Amino acid sequence: MKYLNKILFAAIAAIAFTSCETDDFDPVVATSFDPEQVEISFSDTNKNVMALEAGGTANYEISLSKALPLEASVTFKITSSDGSIESNGAQEVSYSEVMFAAGETSKELVLTFADDAKEDAREVYTVAIENLTFTESQNSNFILLTNDVENQSRTVKVYDSLKTVVTTAGDATVTLSWRDAATDFDFGMFNSAGSSIDFGSAFNTTPETLTILEAEADDIFTFTIYVWEAGSNAIDYNLEFVSPTGSENFTDTLINASGFYDTIEDTLEISKTTNGSEVTYLIGKV
Repeated sequence: MKYLNKILFAAIAAIAFTSCETDDFDPVVATSFDPEQVEISFSDTNKNVMALEAGGTANYEISLSKALPLEASVTFKITSSDGSIESNGAQEVSYSEVMFAAGETSKELVLTFADDAKEDAREVYTVAIENLTFTESQNSNFILLTNDVENQSRTVKVYDSLKTVVTTAGDATVTLSWRDAATDFDFGMFNSAGSSIDFGSAFNTTPETLTILEAEADDIFTFTIYVWEAGSNAIDYNLEFVSPTGSENFTDTLINASGFYDTIEDTLEISKTTNGSEVTYLIGKV
C-alpha cells in the first residue's frame, strides 16, 4: 500500500514526583495513539471518455473516504501514449486546482486539452493521483491511495477531430467498403473491455457492415480492419456510419498492408451515450 503522506505524533510527558522522603523522579510516558486512515480515489464513473484536442475537456470526481480537519491539495501525474505531454515546449494538457477545504470529501477535477499541432488522429492520456499535501502540519491522519486499482487513475482519448451524431433510439451501423478487387478485408467491432461484439468476413470487395444494436449498453466501440489479402501497397477505403436519423462518412488509405491478418488496424472509435429516447454518438478516427 502506497503512503502519500504520513505524519505520526506521539506525546511524551514526564511527571516528576517529590516527597519529603526522596528527591527521585519517576517518569510517566503517555500512550501514543494510532492515526486515522483516510483513502483518496477517483469516485466518478467516467471510465471511457472521448474529448476534442483543441479546447476539449474531461471532468472527474476526486473523493476522500473521510473529511480532514484542514486544507489539503491534490497533485496528479499525467502521461501520454506518445511519450510526452509537451509539444513545441507547450503543455498539451492542464488540470484545475483540486483543493479540499476542511470538512470536504469530494472535489471536481477538470482536464483541458490543447492542440499539439500534430496529425496524430488520437492520443491517449492517463491521469493518476500522485500526492496529497497539506497547507499546515497535521498529526492525526495518514493518507493512502485506494486499493481499488480501477479508481487510482482515469484514461481519456483525445482526438484531432470528433463527429457528433444525435439521433433517436435504434440500431446504428458502420460499413467498410473498398474498390481494390485484389484486396480482401475483414472487419471487427469490440467494446472497451476488448470483447468482440460483431465481425464481418465476406469475400473480396463485398462491403462489411457491423451493427451497434439499440440494446447494446453505452460504451466506446472500436472498429478494426483485418487484412486477409492485400492487393496493393496503398488501399483506399471508406467507412460509413448510419444511425436512425443521421450519418457520417470517413475515408482513409491503408499503407503497406500484409495479408493473412498480418496487418490489423483500428480505424474508428465510437462512443454511445443514451439519454431516454435520445442517443448521442461521438465518432473519432484512430
